[in-house]
Amino acid sequence: MCLNKKYILIFLYFFPLFLKAEESKGGMPQLDPSSYVSQVFWLVIFFTILYLLVSFIFFPKIIDIREYREKVINDYIKSAENLNTEANELEKEIKDEIAACENEVNKIIKKSMDSSKSFFDAEIKVVNGEIEKKIERATEELKERKNEIENSLYLHSSELSNLMYKKILTTENAISPDEFKKILNTS
Repeated sequence: MCLNKKYILIFLYFFPLFLKAEESKGGMPQLDPSSYVSQVFWLVIFFTILYLLVSFIFFPKIIDIREYREKVINDYIKSAENLNTEANELEKEIKDEIAACENEVNKIIKKSMDSSKSFFDAEIKVVNGEIEKKIERATEELKERKNEIENSLYLHSSELSNLMYKKILTTENAISPDEFKKILNTS
């Protein structure tokens, strides 16, 4: 029914042109109403072929290309998401390993510092012990030297007094160390 209306409208539109064209018969052949039927025929043939080519050859190819592109893009997006997920997991693993390594390094450093401290403390104790022994030996040697000097003081003093007596009086009277001790103790 709709198709019949179209034909009627086309006929009503072109009918006055056909009448007018019959009168003029001159001018351009495309506008000659006697050639309208053949022109419409070839126009319908041409556009039908064009429609069929576009509908069944070009559009399917374009649709296939579009679907292929969408598939490729979706594959790339999925691949990128997978790679991003893997990268995030790998980054997390690396951070965890770094944290574990830092903890282990800190433990090793603390352990080595503790062992070094205990080693140095032991060495300091040993050195302090040696220094104390040397101080004790030096103190004992000083006491011995002091006793020697105190014991030999009377001897040297008596010799010195004898020398002085000899120089001053020019006589040789010798005093023994025991006598010198007695003289010193009485005064």
